[in-house]
Amino acid sequence: MVTFTVKDNTSTTVPNVNCNIALGSTSCAASVTATVADTTTASNVPTGTVTFTLTAGSTGGSLSSPTCTLSTVSGVTSCSVMFTGTSAGSGSVTAIYGGDSTHNTSTSTAATVTVTATLPPFDYSLSNGGPVSVVQGSSGTVTVTARLTAGSALPVSLSCVSSSLPAGVTCGSFTVNPVTPTAAGATSVLTINVASSVALGPYSFMVTGSPLGATTTPTSISLTVTGKDNTSTSVGSVSCNIALGGTSCTASVTATVADTTTPSNAPTGTVTFTLTAGTTGGSLSSPTCTLSTVSGVTSCSVTFTGTTAGSGSVSATYGGDSTHNTSTSAAAAVTVTVTSKDNTSTSVGNVSCNIALGASSCTASVIATVADTTTASNFPTSTVTFTLTPGTTGGSLSSPTCTLSTISGVTRCSVTFTGTSAGSGSIIAMYGGDSTHNTSTSSAASITVTATGKDNTSTSVGSVSCNIALGARSCTASVVATVTDTTTASNAPTGTVTFTLTAGTTGGSLSSPTCNLSTTSGVTSCSVTFTGTSAGSGSVSAAYGGDSTHNTSTSAAAAVTVTVTSKDNTSTSVGNVSCNIALGGTSCTASVTATVVDTTTASNAPTGAVTFTLSAGTTGGSLSSNTCNLSTTSGV
Repeated sequence: MVTFTVKDNTSTTVPNVNCNIALGSTSCAASVTATVADTTTASNVPTGTVTFTLTAGSTGGSLSSPTCTLSTVSGVTSCSVMFTGTSAGSGSVTAIYGGDSTHNTSTSTAATVTVTATLPPFDYSLSNGGPVSVVQGSSGTVTVTARLTAGSALPVSLSCVSSSLPAGVTCGSFTVNPVTPTAAGATSVLTINVASSVALGPYSFMVTGSPLGATTTPTSISLTVTGKDNTSTSVGSVSCNIALGGTSCTASVTATVADTTTPSNAPTGTVTFTLTAGTTGGSLSSPTCTLSTVSGVTSCSVTFTGTTAGSGSVSATYGGDSTHNTSTSAAAAVTVTVTSKDNTSTSVGNVSCNIALGASSCTASVIATVADTTTASNFPTSTVTFTLTPGTTGGSLSSPTCTLSTISGVTRCSVTFTGTSAGSGSIIAMYGGDSTHNTSTSSAASITVTATGKDNTSTSVGSVSCNIALGARSCTASVVATVTDTTTASNAPTGTVTFTLTAGTTGGSLSSPTCNLSTTSGVTSCSVTFTGTSAGSGSVSAAYGGDSTHNTSTSAAAAVTVTVTSKDNTSTSVGNVSCNIALGGTSCTASVTATVVDTTTASNAPTGAVTFTLSAGTTGGSLSSNTCNLSTTSGV
């Protein structure tokens, strides 16, 4: 049999905690006691530890320790820690019993924690920022300060005790009312109104508060009523000049304000200008300016801008300040003048160029010169624009404009004209002006383009002949073309000659249809080779193709003749042949001699072979060879 022992239940309680911060103290303390009871077996005393959880709230509180150890006195089991509070407020605390070997844990309900504080009675002081000076017919202000000296601050309603003030002096409102005093001092600004009828002099009045503190007394404010000084306002004449090239001019408009009652009392505030622009097209940078005093002179300025020559006027009104009356100046003259631009003249020289022999175009500079005819030393700047009428020149410009520059006192610029054919045209230059110069246009300048022509030439070909030698199948001969410059003899033609062959009955051909000219000992020629294959005749002509400085030319047809050399006639003879077959022999031999004679040219010895034809008959004969080769001995 097994038995189990169960732990006793417990309950934990914490009473409410209270303490008071005594007058003059910064904190208070109270005991926080946790009581733990065995709710199962009253005589079984709990042991162990209790843990506190403090929610300080607004008390600024803390515990001397978060835990305490239980002890039992007179049958009550409890333990305590100390709570310290630093400001009036409330919070809470709970206690948790951790149990022991025979007791279960338990947690108390939250107990309230209350801290109170004993405070001194409310007290404060009043002071002011006076004395204050106010000009007749105006208002002034004075600052009242409420400073907390004891206790907790309460709202204080401020009021003015004006029974001591003359008629016409009244207290206006406070900017803050009620005001709550602070240790640093809470402020409120009081407005004091003074009528223009109030006599000059010193006055005083009181400002008090409600409720008053234990030692609070009203504050006395000293007031002095003063009168405004008279002033005079003046504006000097205004003038500006619109510079050459400019669109407007500017000048300062200065208003000077003087205190005519107390010169050392410098006026402050604003001056308002009234501009009558008239014919100036003028305006002001601002209608008002704020006075400042430098070296004893009180003034301020705005800027006048004029856009056209003419005149107008301007006046200034000083608005016064707390110690100065208003004043208005007399009207000051406003004058705008304009500097005009200088006149100019533009010129362009005539333009000419020559297209060189063999070239396709020519170029020339087109120069525009611009002069200031008003002030010679004021050199024009900016751009010249050209207008080209090319006419029959096929011309164009490298650019329609150029930018002027001045060298050695001459202002000019240029573009390049290119002409492509002989002819004439014209050109005009227009100067566009600049900030100090008017525009101008030149008169039309002529443009002339010429072209150098090519030299004339003559081409010739000599007659061509060759003979096909005896036994040959063809013959050759040179075909020479000669080209001459008939305009400038020393200008030797170059380039190519092209031959045209009419072969006729010659069966002829050329080694090439063309040849390239070369000059030797002053003669310009070239050649190809003609080959003829049969006796007959034909013709050949040569065409020169020209070059960069020479025109073309063609020769007359030259005769081509081919001849052939024929063979000499010959006679051939053979002597009779006889031989005897000796007794006992079977054959006999004899020489067979052929003699060949040139019957046309006896000295032209024939050569070659002789062929024999034997008719043997009854001889039974034969030849050692059917042929023999001729040889000549002693003319035979």
